[in-house]
Amino acid sequence: ETLAAAMADAKTVLAETRDPQLADIALDKAYFEELLSEADTVSSPLLAGYVRLNIDAANLRTTVRVVKMGKSADILSRALIAGGAVPPDTILGAWESGITLAAIYDGELSAAAKLGDDAVSGGDLTAFERECDNAIVSYMSAARSKPFGEEVHSQVVRVRSVRGNVDA
Repeated sequence: ETLAAAMADAKTVLAETRDPQLADIALDKAYFEELLSEADTVSSPLLAGYVRLNIDAANLRTTVRVVKMGKSADILSRALIAGGAVPPDTILGAWESGITLAAIYDGELSAAAKLGDDAVSGGDLTAFERECDNAIVSYMSAARSKPFGEEVHSQVVRVRSVRGNVDA
């Protein structure tokens, strides 16, 4: 239902504004809202952490892109997604106050935030994007070292699916 409503909303936004970015924003928000809802429904800390980290990475990427393109705070506020460890208001407040991304992102995305600050100042955007991806991969890789729990099950399912076992 959430995604169907978002698709209808995106279609309306696109027809009214002819701006595919605004339509994409509506779809992205619905996508992450649905993922977060599902993660909460199954009560999986691993899945909830994964979704929240992806939301934070999406917000970090969006912030860097918006700043590099010289867009307004209004555009950024529309594009930011709620549900991550760093709330959209914190990101907007930091931008308006001139606070660096590295000052508000810690944990898995701290290295990416530093590279994001560099990218905004003309640094390597590819390195920043790669570090965002690496943070997500690192989060999931940490599950491999746990001998019990849902992390182990997710690895068994992944191995079986790679081998072509549909019973996974």
